[in-house]
Amino acid sequence: MRVPVEIPSGGTPSRDSWVGPWTHPSHGSEEGTLMYTKQNYIDSVAHETNVIKHIYSKATPAQADYRPAEGIRSNLELAQYLAYSAIVPTKCLLDGDWSTAGDLLEESSTMKWEEFPARMDAQLEAVKKMMADVPDGDLLSREAPMPWGVNVPLGAGLIDSTVKFMSSYRLQFFNNVKISAPADAPGKKMGTANAWLGVDQP
Repeated sequence: MRVPVEIPSGGTPSRDSWVGPWTHPSHGSEEGTLMYTKQNYIDSVAHETNVIKHIYSKATPAQADYRPAEGIRSNLELAQYLAYSAIVPTKCLLDGDWSTAGDLLEESSTMKWEEFPARMDAQLEAVKKMMADVPDGDLLSREAPMPWGVNVPLGAGLIDSTVKFMSSYRLQFFNNVKISAPADAPGKKMGTANAWLGVDQP
């Protein structure tokens, strides 16, 4: 993944300032050459899905209601959010409209703990379906709005929303499951490999 170049030091970044992992500025064209594809995006969502499901497999139903402190999501609430953390931004970015995000997230509150793995699988399939007819070139050339107002290339938006949302809340989920696990439970023994690769420590 290439390092972004010439990101402004302050203010709202313009469309022209977004030169990130989806372009390489050395190929002569103003827009650069596409380096990030929709398959890369789908692969990222698939990886996050697998790791998150692995972390879930180390927890017990008794841990679902664990909450580190008042005002912080419980394990169940994190799972409910993660089950929609790819569907919502993918749909909203493709639609160019975030007004439906609240209603979509509200639907997640009905998910039960035991439904989580199936919901994660369904989310991945939904993302694949939504991205099926999106040309790779759209990730660079098509503008999409972020929820905080700035327009960015679609590829940038997908990374800065879905991929970052899933990876950030995955680590919170990992920490919560590990902290709340009984001393002799599998969740208490999780380490770096579990958190990042979705496999047990060698």
